[in-house]
Amino acid sequence: VTNSNVKHELVAGTYAKRVKHCQEAAELLGHNKLREVSSMEELEKAHDKMAPVIFKR
Repeated sequence: VTNSNVKHELVAGTYAKRVKHCQEAAELLGHNKLREVSSMEELEKAHDKMAPVIFKR
């Protein structure tokens, strides 16, 4: 294991966008977290309510 001294900004950028999309998807499905989604059927039922990028997450 080595330390490259490279700083990673997880708060900004694409990681933050992915987190936001996942939170939005969970809310649209009536859950706190996406891990609470029980089946693909549940996800498919909400497909029309979600933007394509959010559905992909």
